[in-house]
Amino acid sequence: MASSHYYRTDEELNQEKIQALARDRGIVEQNYERKTRTSIDQTHAQPLPSPLHSPTKTVSGRSNEQMSPPRRNSQKSNSSDEDSGTRSVAVSVLRDSGSKVELILKAHGLKKKKSLLHSLVTVFKKPHQPSRLLANGKFTEFVLNENSLRFNLEVQTDKKKKKGNGNRVDRFVCEVKKFPTAINPDSAEFEVLEPASGEAFILLTMIKVGNLSVNWKDFLDQNGTIDVTCI
Repeated sequence: MASSHYYRTDEELNQEKIQALARDRGIVEQNYERKTRTSIDQTHAQPLPSPLHSPTKTVSGRSNEQMSPPRRNSQKSNSSDEDSGTRSVAVSVLRDSGSKVELILKAHGLKKKKSLLHSLVTVFKKPHQPSRLLANGKFTEFVLNENSLRFNLEVQTDKKKKKGNGNRVDRFVCEVKKFPTAINPDSAEFEVLEPASGEAFILLTMIKVGNLSVNWKDFLDQNGTIDVTCI
């Protein structure tokens, strides 16, 4: 059987090439338009909303675009004597003989009043008011009773004030709300001692009238304070 072959003319081949080129051109143009549209969208796109600008809902349920308040590290302020410009007096027990107790009261910068006549008087009789013993200190409040002690002390230092020509005044406070045992406030005697190397301090001697078996020095060593209300 004779085979029949169909041969395309040159005109048909050229027409097929033209159609293929047109088809490829259309694909290229579509890709170009798609890329151009994507580029334009990215250029005019809005940035993602920040967490700080997250919408907040009102009572009615509608969302209201408001900036969320910034977070702050909250820290509670401690209301202490140091915050108000005062310092605490250091209280320690020198000795407890059973019926008599001796306390050491220290305030930074304290100075002893130096006078020959004053020294002779204090040798024979200890004063019941401590203000006369201080060269640069003044008690603005002093309360001593059977169970407690409280006083405010102002100490004039050698340092100049930041403003003005006067010297700076440091303020100290001492408060023992309840002693380990009761004392006789009328028996209180004061003495200011100033060692060669160191600052002056107040020595307070008192007669115990309560439970004499309670040793104040041991009480301080065990509890870190002589104030019963602090333990």
